[in-house]
Amino acid sequence: MDRSRILCLGLAPALQRTLTFPHLQIGQVNRASDVRETASGKATNTARVLRALGAAPVLLSPLGGETGRRVEAALRAEGLPARLVPTASPTRICQTLLDASGQEATELVEELAPLSADDQERLTLALEEELAEAKALILCGRLPAGWPASTYAAWIAAARGQGVPVFIDAQDEPMRLAVEAGPRGFKLNRHELGHILGQDLEALGLPEAEAVRDLLHGPEAMALVTDGPDAALLVTRDGAWRLRPPAVRAVNPIGSGDSVTAGWALRVLAGDPPVTAAAFGLACGTANALSAEPGCLDPATVQELVGQVSAERLDPGGGSGAP
Repeated sequence: MDRSRILCLGLAPALQRTLTFPHLQIGQVNRASDVRETASGKATNTARVLRALGAAPVLLSPLGGETGRRVEAALRAEGLPARLVPTASPTRICQTLLDASGQEATELVEELAPLSADDQERLTLALEEELAEAKALILCGRLPAGWPASTYAAWIAAARGQGVPVFIDAQDEPMRLAVEAGPRGFKLNRHELGHILGQDLEALGLPEAEAVRDLLHGPEAMALVTDGPDAALLVTRDGAWRLRPPAVRAVNPIGSGDSVTAGWALRVLAGDPPVTAAAFGLACGTANALSAEPGCLDPATVQELVGQVSAERLDPGGGSGAP
């Protein structure tokens, strides 16, 4: 059985419209100098980055309505492998407004439409079928309103039952329960970690690392906590490190977190040391921020940026863990 595919499952796809303005002025008439329309959403961005890095991803996603048909056409046009589950709920449209003068991005996010219990059942069946040929599973983003918070945890258990490692990037109670189910790796940002720990975090240091280590289940489990362009925190059973991504002038940061997840998971699966894999993921996130479209990066740029990621060990232990 061929288990070379990395399955990317997300429940919040979007048709992404990116509009660039010479100088965006709130409250005024603004005329876009460039308009781009792409398939997007966290799982879509993750799959797109994995393919750019030479992996074999498969996107598993619900789609509905006229917008869903436009997303499907966009996926087909770019040749991104996908298993799409039709739903009655229309797929959302999200818009990114780029101010070229200040290189600032404003994101206009349409809320996720509800998905039914039947949709959940059909997506679960599709997941179970796809897991039979999956090398790994990456779960991305929010759950639809009304779905059990334990959905991701149940899917992680199903994947682990088939020997498929899971990486997850999610939020709130579904993320807390998912972490307890024992994924191979979980990524979240500083604010999301604070939600899980029940406290406001002002920094990412050794105390936070020790709290994160208590969330790890299994000898190979690891966590990557990001903080936008600031230092990230990597925690494994054997150590904790602070990693600083390269400083760049971002064009569009949308999709950078998804790019981090894709690059990090890919290198963990390839057997890289944890710090090396995390540094590669952060380089992917930085490379994505240099593109106007989400989930788009140049692998050559990633290689250039990896060497600019610094790593500092926070706790005593063997090895510097330098990337």
